[in-house]
Amino acid sequence: MSAGVVRGQGAVIPALQEALASAAPAPAQWLEARGQLLKSEDLGIVGLVDLAGESCYIKFFLARSAVQRIGFALGLGRAPRAFDAGRELAARGIPVAEPMACLRLPQAMVLVTKAVPGADLKTLWLTAQQGQDWSHIMSRTAVALARLHAAGFVHGDCKWGNLLWDGEGLVLVDLDSVRHSASPQRRGRDLARFVLNAEELALDAEIFETFVSVYAENSDSEKAAVLELLAPSLAQLRQRHADKYGRRGVRLLGNEEL
Repeated sequence: MSAGVVRGQGAVIPALQEALASAAPAPAQWLEARGQLLKSEDLGIVGLVDLAGESCYIKFFLARSAVQRIGFALGLGRAPRAFDAGRELAARGIPVAEPMACLRLPQAMVLVTKAVPGADLKTLWLTAQQGQDWSHIMSRTAVALARLHAAGFVHGDCKWGNLLWDGEGLVLVDLDSVRHSASPQRRGRDLARFVLNAEELALDAEIFETFVSVYAENSDSEKAAVLELLAPSLAQLRQRHADKYGRRGVRLLGNEEL
């Protein structure tokens, strides 16, 4: 596969170009042979590979139409948006997976970011690792999201799998839905997506209270205002997930079993 550079610089780029040049056209097969395949979905394929001595996440954004292929050829799409968002957030002191390269392929775009040690919040919760202080983790998560929103951005896909804990703080990943926005509704949807996961994973109510209180404090808001902000989106997301997966977890706003 021939790969053209859209964003980035450094030794990772020629290393990836060389690796892709002799690769099979199927990204999932390439990742399985080259490193570790982490996720394979219709919209993207994600894996972990070593490039030029760096451990990297690599995500293939697959073209699903002729229009998308034209956009990719012009250097447009979710991959360069995610690269640019990562650079801008990092410049504002918001921890993200460091963008390293964005490349163009005939049928896809590729985003490379530096791998982050640790685990996403969902994995961390489900594996129930000993010694984890979840009040502290939720407090740091709330601060990170409040800082993101205060900087005039929304994540756009603020689920627990896109929030990594590196042992000391929160790191944002999967930035292709990040947008500049001062919209209260979009901030509320970010929070609602986070809360929906917390409910489905049956987060303790006391730990949830910590998250909301710390977010409110760092947003110069009252707790009641934060809950009011996220409530409409949370109701929609709850219903959508109930229709798709059935009811599960707990209802943290009211603490009723679902």
